[in-house]
Amino acid sequence: MSFERADGSPATISDIFSCVVFLPGAAKANREAAEKGEAQAQFHLGRMYSNGNQVKEDDKEAVEWWRKAAEQGYALAQGMLGGMIFSGNGTLKDEVDGYKWFLLAAAGLPESSKGSELAKNMLKAHEKLITPVSDN
Repeated sequence: MSFERADGSPATISDIFSCVVFLPGAAKANREAAEKGEAQAQFHLGRMYSNGNQVKEDDKEAVEWWRKAAEQGYALAQGMLGGMIFSGNGTLKDEVDGYKWFLLAAAGLPESSKGSELAKNMLKAHEKLITPVSDN
């Protein structure tokens, strides 16, 4: 069995884990709910733009939708937004702001969840990548 994106290209593991974005009409349904302010739909729409599922791949658009969900406290969106900001994908690179979103995501996920473990690992990994600021 194999999975494909709407454009026929192979699906990534991230695509498969977010299978809700493969449902027929998912882009339209998520956009309608996202525009009404529903954080989960904003998260899914951001993922669709990030992966190019049923919409044209667009990191800037993904960041916009993840930011809306993240600002409502949606921890998964906070983590995705943190990664985009930290690396400068679809937005200006800002290691400190990206790290802040990782912290918020880690704090907002249940301790027993796989997402919490992933967020903590991302924090550790990104701590090492933060460029030190000199006092000069």
